[in-house]
Amino acid sequence: MDSDELTQEYIYFCKAPTPKAAAEDSERLLKELYMFDVLRADRTTAAHGLELRVPFLDHRFTAYYLSLPEEMRVPKVNDSQLEKAPNLFPYNTPLPKNPLHLQARQGPVSWQL
Repeated sequence: MDSDELTQEYIYFCKAPTPKAAAEDSERLLKELYMFDVLRADRTTAAHGLELRVPFLDHRFTAYYLSLPEEMRVPKVNDSQLEKAPNLFPYNTPLPKNPLHLQARQGPVSWQL
């Protein structure tokens, strides 16, 4: 369980027509998160006697992130739209360009690529 819905880290957020549209969709996903993802994760961990913790869904972190202007929440770095961009900001370290611009791969991937 991650902060993808909150921080607009799905690739389709990069294609949103406006920051407002992306923010509205992000908030819609957050409102529906408990019905599917969180419920499934809670049930699968509870079935094994474990308790699920989702630190990036903390109400203080969520409130802070949603208080940022919509334009700041758009996944961009140097005018380049990126997936996973908001999670890179706290580190303030230079990253190699290639990994920075990689997209998440869908489905199984061969380790011999």
